[in-house]
Amino acid sequence: MSMYEALRRKLRVVATLFKTEKSLTFCASTEKLESRVFCSIAPLPVVHAPAAVTAIHQTLQHKTAPDISVSRVLDVPDYNWYYGCCPTAIGDVLGYWDQRGYPNVIPGENGNAMTQNVKNAIASPAHIVSGQQDRPGGSHYLGGGTFRDSPAYPRHQSQPDCIADYVKEVDFGTNPYNVHDGLLNYLHSKGEQGWTIARVRYNGTPDIWHDVVKSIQSGMPVVAFVDGNGAGDLSHCVPIIGFDKATHMYAVHNEGDHGANAVKWYHFNYLKPGAAYGIWGVSFIVPPGKTIPGVRLPLHH
Repeated sequence: MSMYEALRRKLRVVATLFKTEKSLTFCASTEKLESRVFCSIAPLPVVHAPAAVTAIHQTLQHKTAPDISVSRVLDVPDYNWYYGCCPTAIGDVLGYWDQRGYPNVIPGENGNAMTQNVKNAIASPAHIVSGQQDRPGGSHYLGGGTFRDSPAYPRHQSQPDCIADYVKEVDFGTNPYNVHDGLLNYLHSKGEQGWTIARVRYNGTPDIWHDVVKSIQSGMPVVAFVDGNGAGDLSHCVPIIGFDKATHMYAVHNEGDHGANAVKWYHFNYLKPGAAYGIWGVSFIVPPGKTIPGVRLPLHH
């Protein structure tokens, strides 16, 4: 059995520990646990678009005046994986808005760089240490953090201080149903009011493709909950940063995988066996005063 397959089995075992949750997203690497206590970790392996298609889209993103009715790629930060795929994907999107008139969402001057401010916003020291103390040496412990209390931070659960805390991540596992209220509460903690979050499940209807395209055309990246390897399971979370109508593909940053700012393209499918990066659902993140023209969503403020 390969190390990757062993890890996949371990993740399934961990998932049973959360059987009361509606759904969980896990994202981990095949590194030894002891080597990744305070380090960035590579995400799950990627199934790449054909080389020719990738080359075409890499060219598209560098056009000076692309026809955004056909294809567009946004300049979204590509932060390295840091204590969970969902917090990192959300961090990418907030890092994008941090540079576009909303400087409070990630404290400090950061740009596209993975600064300590960015790391702390995604997963704080309290989140990391509490994870180590909450389940030290546990047989299914993967080395991740937690939003729960710990000896070092006895009031941690009532005093969240990072994205991973607010979305209630535990040991790299995030329930997507926690993301929306959690993200709004994180934004409120930074003094940000008036943001709109919309979570939409994808069942194969064309509406979601239309809405994602409209969001990207309007300059708004989207967070997607996906199947990271085509196994038919929800296992990963990525920012959608682009689309191409000709190929019916969507573009993502895969959290520092395969080089900084690498753009990866996948066919826009619903989650099913054999569909690499098939989509379980998406979260639209709309700043105050902005709308997505032509889109009516079940919006939650």
